[in-house]
Amino acid sequence: MADPLRILFLSAEVAPFAKTGGLGDIGGSLPKALHDMGHDVRVVMPAYRKIEEGYPGVSSMPLQLNVPTGSGVINAGAFEGRLPGSDVPVYFIAEYGLFARPNIYGYWDDPYRFAFFSKAALHLTLQLDWRPDVVHAHDWHTAPALAWLHTAGQSDERFRGIGSVFTIHNLAHQGKTNWNVFDYMQLFSHSLAEEGLSLIHISQQGVTWWRNSASHFSNMLNPRWTEAGVGFAVGNGQNFYVMVFGTQSEGPPPRAEQQVVDVPFIVAPIALAAPNPDGSIVHVVGEGHTFWAIAARYEVSIADLYLFNGMNDDTMLNPGDKLTIRLADGQPPPPTPTPPTTHTVREGESLWTIAAAYRTDLDTLLWLNGVTIDHVVYAGDQVKVRLGEGCLLYTS
Repeated sequence: MADPLRILFLSAEVAPFAKTGGLGDIGGSLPKALHDMGHDVRVVMPAYRKIEEGYPGVSSMPLQLNVPTGSGVINAGAFEGRLPGSDVPVYFIAEYGLFARPNIYGYWDDPYRFAFFSKAALHLTLQLDWRPDVVHAHDWHTAPALAWLHTAGQSDERFRGIGSVFTIHNLAHQGKTNWNVFDYMQLFSHSLAEEGLSLIHISQQGVTWWRNSASHFSNMLNPRWTEAGVGFAVGNGQNFYVMVFGTQSEGPPPRAEQQVVDVPFIVAPIALAAPNPDGSIVHVVGEGHTFWAIAARYEVSIADLYLFNGMNDDTMLNPGDKLTIRLADGQPPPPTPTPPTTHTVREGESLWTIAAAYRTDLDTLLWLNGVTIDHVVYAGDQVKVRLGEGCLLYTS
């Protein structure tokens, strides 16, 4: 393997300390896997109420963080523990008024709470006298760490040159707030592109940076990869692979060359179903299984899962459901459904996310609808996503 890396892992949820969904599972498992590969991984998350009240194996650290913000310096403490069954350290940023609340999310000041956490986590590395090679931020809650690191942070030699990885687990949650959070972060925002003048989507800032890089944007949206890493985003049931590892391919190999390989899977324990006598493979959905996880485990496309099972982006999986993974030998595939020409906008969607979901580009979507890049869509709007048969091209 290459030289080991020092990885700062930032997440609002880390199982078993805090979990509301898949983000917590990743936070509690991926650092262990990276540590087992030889990397020096340090995890940082907020000190929620049950940490403040006393959690087995977690102790207070003799330090004080003085975190500069647009509202002045805010003091914070820290706790320290370990991921269960490992030597991976977990640090908890402690600011009682911000984090020791009854719930993890759901407060009007959530963008400011997690902006403070993001900056405090970076300053904790100074107290630890430990400089990361890479900061791996997860979802919108920790995106401010990368925004600050790559703008204002470049003026501080202690942070200059640190690499970053941004993984989006759910593109529907974007941390929508106003530009004041950038002032709170003391972040240089003049060079950042965004949808409007008064609102930002914290998570979408990370997407914007990737979108402006041709190589990263291709990797993020290109479906033609034979292997994908654990970084992913989910929006409207469509998967966007953010971290991509593997070899490019124009299509699946011939059936005679296909093999189901028993590879380790970090996110969900999915047991491979044995082929039936007719060559078909049927998977019984288990607790916590998702389309993307099943597709990755069997090395098939989500599009094929939808086609073979008569499903679509809105289909919900339930434990006990049976999914056809591979058709029987000689069985013709079902006819491909005619793709829709319009899309009904749902809450939280933007033109960019709609374009990505339908595997087109934003310029095409703007052209189809005769609108400009600053056009705002609202829930219930109809957006044209492709030309139907006999339709005329839009002309202004």
